[in-house]
Amino acid sequence: MRATLSGYYRNLQFDQTKTAKELFDVTKQISSGQKIQYAHEDTSTFIGTMRLDNEVTTLTQVKQNAQKALQFSTNTDTTMNEMTKLLDVMKTKLIAAASESNSPGSLKAIAAELRALENNMFQLANTSIDGKYLFSGSATTTKAIDENGVYQGNAEDMKAMLGSGINQKFNVNGADLFLGDENATRRKISTNIPQLNQRLLHSDIMNGVDMPARNEYIKGSDALRDLMGDSDSEVDDINTKHNFYIRGTGHDGTSFKSIIRLKDTDTVDSLMKKIGEAYGNTPGNSIVNVTINNHGQFEIEDKINGSSKLDFHMTASSSIAYEPGILATGIGGTSEFTFPTIFDTSTPPVRIAPPLKTDDQIYINGEVFTVASVVDNNPLETVTVNEVITNSFTDVQVLKTTGLDVNDDLAGNYEFNRHGVPIKDFSNSNYTQYTQAMNLEQDMFNQNKFTLSGDFITKEGAIAGQYTLLTDVFASELKSIEFTGVDTDGAALVAPSFFDITANKTVNDLLKEIYAAFDPNDSGVLSVGFSDGKIQIGKRDTFDFTATQPALLGTDIVNLAQFNQNYTPINGDKIYFEGDPKPYTILDASGFPQVQLSENLNQSVASNAKVTLSTFRNNDVDIQLEAYGITGGAAAAAIAVPPLGVIKGLPSDSGVTYDEARFMQDNNKLIGDVSQIVKHGVTDSDGNDISNQFAVDKTKLVDVAGINSFGLSGAENTLSFTGANIDGKPFEVTINLKNDETTVTQSNPPLTDFQAKAYFSVTDSSVNPPVTTEYPIFDANFTDNNINGQFDSGIDAEVLTAGDKMTYKQLNDIINMIVTKQLPQDADATNAIDFNEYVTAIKTSQNYASTSLDEKGRIVFEQKNVASTQASITLADTNASDFSAPASVLSFNTNNTVTVSDPKTDFFAQLNAVISSVEAGRIRADGTQDDPRNIGIQNSLTVLDDLSEHMFSQHAIAGTQSQTLQRTTDRTDMLIITTQTLRSETIDVDFAQASLELKQLELNYQAMLSTVSRISQLSLINYL
Repeated sequence: MRATLSGYYRNLQFDQTKTAKELFDVTKQISSGQKIQYAHEDTSTFIGTMRLDNEVTTLTQVKQNAQKALQFSTNTDTTMNEMTKLLDVMKTKLIAAASESNSPGSLKAIAAELRALENNMFQLANTSIDGKYLFSGSATTTKAIDENGVYQGNAEDMKAMLGSGINQKFNVNGADLFLGDENATRRKISTNIPQLNQRLLHSDIMNGVDMPARNEYIKGSDALRDLMGDSDSEVDDINTKHNFYIRGTGHDGTSFKSIIRLKDTDTVDSLMKKIGEAYGNTPGNSIVNVTINNHGQFEIEDKINGSSKLDFHMTASSSIAYEPGILATGIGGTSEFTFPTIFDTSTPPVRIAPPLKTDDQIYINGEVFTVASVVDNNPLETVTVNEVITNSFTDVQVLKTTGLDVNDDLAGNYEFNRHGVPIKDFSNSNYTQYTQAMNLEQDMFNQNKFTLSGDFITKEGAIAGQYTLLTDVFASELKSIEFTGVDTDGAALVAPSFFDITANKTVNDLLKEIYAAFDPNDSGVLSVGFSDGKIQIGKRDTFDFTATQPALLGTDIVNLAQFNQNYTPINGDKIYFEGDPKPYTILDASGFPQVQLSENLNQSVASNAKVTLSTFRNNDVDIQLEAYGITGGAAAAAIAVPPLGVIKGLPSDSGVTYDEARFMQDNNKLIGDVSQIVKHGVTDSDGNDISNQFAVDKTKLVDVAGINSFGLSGAENTLSFTGANIDGKPFEVTINLKNDETTVTQSNPPLTDFQAKAYFSVTDSSVNPPVTTEYPIFDANFTDNNINGQFDSGIDAEVLTAGDKMTYKQLNDIINMIVTKQLPQDADATNAIDFNEYVTAIKTSQNYASTSLDEKGRIVFEQKNVASTQASITLADTNASDFSAPASVLSFNTNNTVTVSDPKTDFFAQLNAVISSVEAGRIRADGTQDDPRNIGIQNSLTVLDDLSEHMFSQHAIAGTQSQTLQRTTDRTDMLIITTQTLRSETIDVDFAQASLELKQLELNYQAMLSTVSRISQLSLINYL
């Protein structure tokens, strides 16, 4: 009995405890709403719940990230929308400005409106939300655009984490928006000098008919004679007398150089076809489109999208047939003959035809011969031609290239002939180069108009004025100018006749000195003036005659037929009336014999009054200026130790200059204008295509050059580096980009020979004889613990650089060392320059200046601690202007065409150029005016269209990002709800089920308690 009762109570206690626990658990579930509270209660439920909790947390964070990014992206989208609207408004204003009916005041008002819109664009570009600039990349605390329109942010994208391994970009960085590429755009370039139909402009000369001048621009169907002009009315349909010197760069970065020779009757269309062929056009495949616009400017458009390398330059000269049918007898089988030199009948006689020179062309019996040599024994010239003349002949036609000396092929040594045709320019800029001499040029159509060759342009790129300092125009190393030629008395100038350059002398001082040298008697016969950056020269001749009819007081129209002197007036002639000392200038001679004077007559002119006419005619003055790097001119140079010759120190004609132009000076900076752009097909070390990107320090020169390797043609690829150092002293350096090892001899002091690859050589002309020292080019970034500062052929050879490995950082280091005068020194007396000595020179040079590539890939030299530098730089291919040599593979500063359209964007610089065209009132680009690189309003419309297209494409990216982020937010909301539902299903209690279960447990527990109670009340008596 006891055992049974004891077992019963134990079972009862167990059941009670179990049921109480179950009641407690159910009650807890109902009160908490969750199935479990602790992991031990149900491990699988706990793990599932924790996993779903983590998922909800992650999704919630993703949602927050997406919402913040969406807010940023939406603000970006909204701001760019406003930018797009501003560009539309600007285009409307620009179209209004393009109307030629606008007055200067109207254009000024439109320009002011555009500047205001530009300011709004600045503000939008610098939009800041919650202290973060929208367009600064990841540098959100940095103002995106500074006051000069230069981007200050970075190119980093900002990304929101939207899941494991999922990042979504939500910004538009300013590097892409304001400086990025638009690969769908085709590069288009244009010459900037309008070309007029010379036949219609000078009908009296070219047609032999006196007709009013007509200003009509050249068309493709016009003859080349109409483009180039002519000194007579004869049309030559036989000889290729027009020479076009073209240079440029194709789509893939390959450079070319060519001379196109055409006849009078060939058309401008045929010239454009030849230009296209130089770029690689064939009948079945066009690489570029070559056209001419309504202002007679040549335009070239790349037919392939996305390249910024297309470039072009053209200049031209014409050959004139002097005295066709010159009597010169010759016998077949000879290559030598003589003919009389042609003089006019003046006293002293003036030679009409320039002397023949090597490579001039002679037509004998219709066959072309090239002059091999000339012996000039006035009045006869003995000529030897390049081959034997097969037939006897009785006359010779001489073709003389006037204006340009073809022998020099634009190499900088120009021989301008005052009786010939000047060079025709098609592109002009505010860049120039230095040459040795300046000579007289005669205008083709106005025999009374002479100028000295060379454009006076300051180092900052402005056209010089009469009181501009000469040191702002001439090379720093120029110390004196020697005058040679013939004065107003017809006598050769007697040496010494020179003009020393000092710090305070101006262009006006030079004009006075020229007058004093060439008009020794101060007769007033010589006229020396200055206009549009050129020195104007004239010799004043006077004629006295009498008025046949009176001229009335108070009139400015005079009938010259009333004078007993037969002459044809030109604008600028001066008339002096007896009794009136005041000169009257002829302003308009187009209505001859009635001409308009500069002002009304001061008094009536009697019918017998004496009249003096003053003109610039029959000019027999010959003037040449030569540059010397020593004061005292030629005499001082001859006795100098060592003897000195002429130097390149005078400005050349800027239109002829191409890639040998000097770097532009901006206070203490020297800036090359050519962006170094990686050629087609180049990849980086990771195999990524980097074509059309701006060069950076680590970019190799060969990756920008239009060749696969330096020296492949068999000729060494060398760069000519000239100019003045920071002390204003000249330097002359050659940078050799060889790849094979070459024995290099160092001298002054003599150093041990060593095997070098690429090297540079410095010529010192201050000693006699001049000494050239050659330096190896090391890789200054090389690091090796074995380098001990001593020259070792095995160690240092590791860091000698081959031409194909040379980087822009290494080139800039060389420039910096040369210009700052910090060349490597043999400090350890090993008779050789080693790696450490080379690096030391680089570091020392950086104390004085820095040379680097800017954000546009241009080379910039900046001298430290000075307001203005005395240095100058010209860096070009050694054979840049030699048309017999291969084309330049590298260019650093060029007088090229203006850019109309380009894949590369410089938003605010382009916007400024657009507005500047309105401020200048320039409808079309015009290189003959101030600011020659101004693109003009017509081209500005294209630029604005390109900017709009670029803005659209970037705006589309912003819109896509916003949509992606919005979809992510919506999707995350849905996923959070779904995950929370799954979590609820996993851990949340079913209240109905729990309530039923609670009720059941309560009933069971109550039944158990009732049973226990009853059983507990039983006693022994119940069993008795």
